[in-house]
Amino acid sequence: MHWLLHRLAGVDLYREHPVLRYGIALFFVLAALAANFMPIAGQRLPFFFFFGAVALTARLCGFGPAIMATLLSGILANFFFLAPYLSLRFGPNSLMQMLLFFMVSLLITSVALQKSAAETAAMES
Repeated sequence: MHWLLHRLAGVDLYREHPVLRYGIALFFVLAALAANFMPIAGQRLPFFFFFGAVALTARLCGFGPAIMATLLSGILANFFFLAPYLSLRFGPNSLMQMLLFFMVSLLITSVALQKSAAETAAMES
């Protein structure tokens, strides 16, 4: 596992074509959605895997794809895992959960981008 994280630290897709970067972000979000259907997550932990998708997207693909991953993750979590289910309407608690998800995702994105910038600067020096 450690070697995988070390290899990912050297990956930088910021200069790649936007279609590739946004496609990878979409893949991460869809993988998180699939993982969220496992019995350990779902309605009990509706954002758990989506946080990982946002972090990976921010770290590997940049700010724009990370924002897209955040918005798409929020929409999918709301539709599938927050009451009322299979609807984009907000229940009594879901609005607060969504706002908290967006705030934490922006924090994760900021930290991931700062880490990427620091690693890039360290590699260049």
